[in-house]
Amino acid sequence: MHGGVYRGAFRASLAGTATQPIRLRQYAGERAIIDNPYVGDQEITHSPLWLEGNYLEVYDLEVTNSNADRTRERPIGVALTGLATKAINLIIHDCGNGIFPTSAQEGGEVYGCVIFNNGWQDQSMGGTGHGCYFQNATGTKQLLENMVFNNYGWGFHGYSTKGSLSGIHVEGNVAFDNGSPSTEGSRPNLLIGGNTPAERITVTDNYFYRGSVDLHYTNRNNRDLVCTRNRIFGATEIHYWQSLQVTDNIFYFGRSPIVAFGYSPRADAASYTWNNNTYYYWAGKVPFDITGENFYYFEDWKKRTGFDRGSKFYASEPKGTEVFIRGNRYEAGRAHIFVFNWDKREAVEVDVSGVLKIGANFEVRNAKDFLGPPVLKAKYDGKPLHLPLVGLRVATPLGGTKTARDDPQFSAFVVLPL
Repeated sequence: MHGGVYRGAFRASLAGTATQPIRLRQYAGERAIIDNPYVGDQEITHSPLWLEGNYLEVYDLEVTNSNADRTRERPIGVALTGLATKAINLIIHDCGNGIFPTSAQEGGEVYGCVIFNNGWQDQSMGGTGHGCYFQNATGTKQLLENMVFNNYGWGFHGYSTKGSLSGIHVEGNVAFDNGSPSTEGSRPNLLIGGNTPAERITVTDNYFYRGSVDLHYTNRNNRDLVCTRNRIFGATEIHYWQSLQVTDNIFYFGRSPIVAFGYSPRADAASYTWNNNTYYYWAGKVPFDITGENFYYFEDWKKRTGFDRGSKFYASEPKGTEVFIRGNRYEAGRAHIFVFNWDKREAVEVDVSGVLKIGANFEVRNAKDFLGPPVLKAKYDGKPLHLPLVGLRVATPLGGTKTARDDPQFSAFVVLPL
């Protein structure tokens, strides 16, 4: 697609094969925007982009809704219903739910997308419209390396009343400040759970900041969950799993509880592995909760559950500055950078030699103001990038009345090749 604004609701029914997928993308160096300025319902038929074809891969496009009314329902930005469809490196903003990989999207993938400022302020439900609303029935759904932030509703919302949450892999994503444009001010960064049991769920190597992680809902017989190597700033709730692995995570929180846990009625302690985690907790209260009724200090928590024998607990805030760089497997020279700036430094030096080649032209965008001017634009000379961590602008949703506050304790950037 050449650059320009394409207005309306577009359905892509192209059908490739497993060995010869069809790829749709914008021309290099051009900006193609799909905009459907419709409000009034969430129907897929009004989505700016509906991928109903099979083995169809869509890259690079920007998808939005330019209607400034944030009081009524807005349609899904990108809906995926086709077999093995992939949404790669899309920019999705100011829609209803940003992207909805449905249960019909068997073996599908959402990769490298930047998803922000989606949703609306519902009169009865409050802030709603999630960054990524997902389900799955067959195969394994891949949600990889996405940035999901500042949406009215949840960040990642894996939920179903009657459908399926079977086979979901969540890896390498960052979710932060979801719910911030709403009157409530905060929503969970991740929910996986529904009225039916969830199974074959993996949540690994993700970064969550300022917002809870809820791995449960009403069903009390979820089957198997692996939650490993995540960094979670906010409360974490893990309930009702028959088989469970919670290992090598880092939890940070300044309110109680830092972790809430509930046994499944069918739980077998032999099927639980919960160890080698690190906790930073500075609320001065009791940090661990079981079933919402019994609170425990760390040593008592270990005795009661048998968990965390090799874990570490610090009754203090973390120190230092942690920088994480996630390269993009579909586009050379593209990467996401996240910074946990516990010391509140004004800037940081970032080594991107694993992403950029000497002489490559590039720019760095502040994710919180992704459509604004880049914070850096240059030719790479091999030296670390000097990135600011204070005074960064946060974009207000189109038609919104509330903007998330800039927080120098956490920053996110996107490196783009030019």
